[in-house]
Amino acid sequence: MVLSAKDKDTGILANLKALKQPAALYGLASGGLFGISGVMYRGASLSLDGAPSVFLAASLTLAIVLIWQTALMTIWFAFRDRQALVAVFKAWKLALPIGITGMIASVGWFTAMAMYNAAYVRALGQVELLFTLAASVLFFGEKVTRREPA
Repeated sequence: MVLSAKDKDTGILANLKALKQPAALYGLASGGLFGISGVMYRGASLSLDGAPSVFLAASLTLAIVLIWQTALMTIWFAFRDRQALVAVFKAWKLALPIGITGMIASVGWFTAMAMYNAAYVRALGQVELLFTLAASVLFFGEKVTRREPA
């Protein structure tokens, strides 16, 4: 909400006015659905009680999630933006290591959420914001405004 305010005012009224902006509404909706998805992924992993380990249950859940996401996004792009879909397939060599890294990170998230309450895992995971901030400054030379770390 703080970042959505157009002017330099970071007061409560400015933050409430910023909620009217579509970007803020999309962000809040995405965050809410992201929270719900974490709980659902935990439930899906826990439903595989016949799995030999929590890690395998979480990995299977992740595999199914990734297959569904890939299928749905492929269909979406096939109908909405074929050029983007072609560009994705052309960039497979660049995308592959990034995708594998993301998948490994997701295995960690899914395993942690299968072992513990998803809310606790997400709360602890906020430390990733510090790593993201550090990477954006150190590796990409981005300037961080006073309002951004808030």
